[in-house]
Amino acid sequence: MTAIMVGVWSINEYSFDRFHKDGDRIYRVTGQAFINNTLTRIFSDESQVTFDEQYLANNPQVEEFSYFVYDLNERLSVELNQVSYPKIPVIMARENFFSFFTFPLKEGNPETALDIPGKAVIDETTATLLFPKEKALGQMLKISGVDYEVSGVMYNIPRNSHLQASIVVPQKNSPLEQIIGISNVITYHKLAHGADVVELEQNFTSAAREKMEYLKNLDYQVRLQPLKDIHFGSGEFMQDRAVTGNKTEVMIYISVAAVILLLACINFTNLFVSNTFLRAKSIGIKQVLGARRSRLRKDFYTETAWYALASIVMGLYLAFANMPIYNQHTGSSLFIDFASAELYIFLLALFVVIVLAAGTMPAFKIARLNPVETIKGKYRGQPMSVVQKGLTIVQFTASIALLLITLLISHQVNYMLKQDVGFNKENIVYAFAALESHEQYETLRNELMKEPPVMDVTLKNHLPTVWGSGLPIKNVGDEKVTPFDCGYIKPNYFDMLGMQIIEGENPIGKYEGTYVCVLNETAVRLLGLENPIDQTILAMDIPFVVKGVVRNAQVRSFHKSTDPQIYVTMSYFMGRRPGYAPVMVKIAGDPKTAIAAIEKQWKTVLPDAPFECHFLDEEYTKMYASEVNLRNVLTYTMFIGFAISVAGLFAMALFITQRRRKEIAIRKVLGATVMDLLRLLNKSFMLWIFISYILGSVLAYVFMKMFWLKSFIVQAPLSAGIFVGVGFIACLVALLTVSWQTWSAATTNPVKVISKE
Repeated sequence: MTAIMVGVWSINEYSFDRFHKDGDRIYRVTGQAFINNTLTRIFSDESQVTFDEQYLANNPQVEEFSYFVYDLNERLSVELNQVSYPKIPVIMARENFFSFFTFPLKEGNPETALDIPGKAVIDETTATLLFPKEKALGQMLKISGVDYEVSGVMYNIPRNSHLQASIVVPQKNSPLEQIIGISNVITYHKLAHGADVVELEQNFTSAAREKMEYLKNLDYQVRLQPLKDIHFGSGEFMQDRAVTGNKTEVMIYISVAAVILLLACINFTNLFVSNTFLRAKSIGIKQVLGARRSRLRKDFYTETAWYALASIVMGLYLAFANMPIYNQHTGSSLFIDFASAELYIFLLALFVVIVLAAGTMPAFKIARLNPVETIKGKYRGQPMSVVQKGLTIVQFTASIALLLITLLISHQVNYMLKQDVGFNKENIVYAFAALESHEQYETLRNELMKEPPVMDVTLKNHLPTVWGSGLPIKNVGDEKVTPFDCGYIKPNYFDMLGMQIIEGENPIGKYEGTYVCVLNETAVRLLGLENPIDQTILAMDIPFVVKGVVRNAQVRSFHKSTDPQIYVTMSYFMGRRPGYAPVMVKIAGDPKTAIAAIEKQWKTVLPDAPFECHFLDEEYTKMYASEVNLRNVLTYTMFIGFAISVAGLFAMALFITQRRRKEIAIRKVLGATVMDLLRLLNKSFMLWIFISYILGSVLAYVFMKMFWLKSFIVQAPLSAGIFVGVGFIACLVALLTVSWQTWSAATTNPVKVISKE
């Protein structure tokens, strides 16, 4: 089951965006720059505007281009018959979206579905939701108060697409631009056959720098990312709403599944070889009747194949039945597609691997049996060979290493979540709103502050855990600029989030009409400001006076160091474009009561704005979703692997004690006590466990220290207590497993044993 489930998931991960026609020639336009002295992949709206139709028409290496605007989920709500559906994802796209990408329409013409404003294409699920008893084509709906006519119904976008949307509307001349503004424009180019990607990147970089003056002094490069690399290659971006994956995580899952499969095959091999004497007579008869060794091997491979086939069928059923549980604990939406050719190729490969891994050693072992001894019934099997002992050690080594890695990963995740990140994220909820003016925000804040559960309210242009607008900053007289995370805030932002001003003051709201700012410690270091207070820096060539320095806040995960941050008054932001931003509310008492009170006032002040509330600490925890999912999966596989190893050890103990029954009986007759016999029988097993523990500990240490922990700037110490505890558990479980059989053999009446021999 484990191998099948991980295999299906891996197939899905590696199949992302492979279904697009000409997908090998489609590239996403991105950029890279040095931020905090680290080369970082970014998106830049400014660079995108250089790639207009006139510029691309004169470039023979670009066959076609398209784009879409994403990050609209919180900004827009779909309405029909005065019923709001706020969670339907909407994107705005270029008119050629459906001819550029392979997202086929079930109804409508892909060439004209987005040709004019006011048209909308919805997917099958949305069509069923909004128009369950009517044909969707031609129907009217509202998106944030704007009327749209359904011009097409598309098949649901495949789950293995980095781009996900349920409604697509045209971006050009869209009325929604007046409501939400334009940001996060993601451009794609379909290159001509034989195009030189490196040359194009250089040309695009030059064009971007010519268009945007500040880019000339920024170490910024345009990069073209292949479509097939987006899923696994987007984790390094500052922010990216694409459905992303982690290739390292996939390889870990595949390795763990391979280990579980190996443990099961070892069990099968050891059990069969150990119990060869039970079927030795039938094998001897076949040999006497002329069966050659090749025939015996073939028969056993056939028998193993039937076992493997039955196991795969049962595993497929269990994987299908447990898929909802797997999705719940990993945050995925995996399903088994029985119409997929890749599934059957994988199952065939799995079948061959199991037959060869589990059947080869026993098949060659049985062909060597002496037919005379087997027919006379004198064959009692052979003592455990070095190979069998080695396989048993491999089993427990893998199980102990898996147990240690699981506990150490859990320790690292808990360690990171408990770190002081420099800001308060508990008991804070937020909801996005398109605020038309400062007065509207102040009205909302005043009404919310009347509610007893509300302790404070503040506003920022984006969530604390999100990279902002990338404002270019430099010292006066310098040429080189550096992108800073820019936060437009209200005066009480630092106090509400518990962010400490360590130098100067909080100037936000105190110096109206004057450009002042607050820098964090990283920004001060990068700018080389020894005495930053009252120093002047340039942001987009506008002089800002530094009035305060705030303590570093780890607003992103501990995979990266703290970004340089600049904080300015919210009025700069709302004066440039609609004030779409998260309203953050600090609450006390019962969260349900507080949220209900907030929603009541929200609907009073902002009746047309959808209210969708989230907790800030949950948003922060999401940054470690990959690590948490890995921990959850490893926990289950750890139990499975340990159970397989214990079962194998139990079978080995049974085999050895059965072979040594006469020896045990004679020793008892000669005066050996039960404790003497237990020590004798358990000694070899405990030696194997000790060797396995040493090897497993080394493997776990190397994996954590040299591989997994290297991606974090904050690393939990590899606790000796975890290693000692796992050693104790392994010895205790092994001792109990073995002693069950050895106690039975040591306490059996020796007279009965000797008389039967």
